[in-house]
Amino acid sequence: MAVVSEENLLGRSYGLFENPFYVRLAGFGLLERLAKTSRLRLFISVRSYDKLLPSVYYQVLRNRPEAGLQFERARKAMLAGHGGWPELMQRIMDALPGSTLSFWQQERYRDNPRPMLEALTGTRIQQLPEVSVPERTRSPAAGALEEVGLLPRDMEKGRWTAEVEAIFARHPVAMGPPADLLPEDATAGLRTLYRSHLAQMRELYEEVGR
Repeated sequence: MAVVSEENLLGRSYGLFENPFYVRLAGFGLLERLAKTSRLRLFISVRSYDKLLPSVYYQVLRNRPEAGLQFERARKAMLAGHGGWPELMQRIMDALPGSTLSFWQQERYRDNPRPMLEALTGTRIQQLPEVSVPERTRSPAAGALEEVGLLPRDMEKGRWTAEVEAIFARHPVAMGPPADLLPEDATAGLRTLYRSHLAQMRELYEEVGR
């Protein structure tokens, strides 16, 4: 059995700003080779779009000054009904016929990871260590965006990343909640879309941890 993170197979965070998600399926060569000799069982973690897009924004902003523009394009595309989890999952199955695909919701995993980890590893897990969310993946407090907004957009990439990392470190989430990046109507629309997509996915794939 081999366990490989989906991020190594689909692409990096900014691929979730593409429409459709992960246009190139960057690491699929490995799975296509494995599929020639084995029947694959695949798992993917999904997340509500109103939480996903802001989280991706903060990750992409660490390396790309244009993250704000990418965020807006992705938000508008999602609200227009383009892309999303069901489309990505269908492309995965089209690329790997004969495989099985299951999914879990990130929100449920955060509250109780045991069912997901047992399904993924195929074994009962007696004890799970307490693992906190890594600081580097946490969204910063709202004040961070004000400082980032003062940085020159033509800054050299390596320096940009160093400056943003330092700003985020000065504004940990303990200092306050992240900025609210979505207006209420967009939040409501993205949640409604996610619920609709969940219903579609449940008709076609097993949901782990439900």
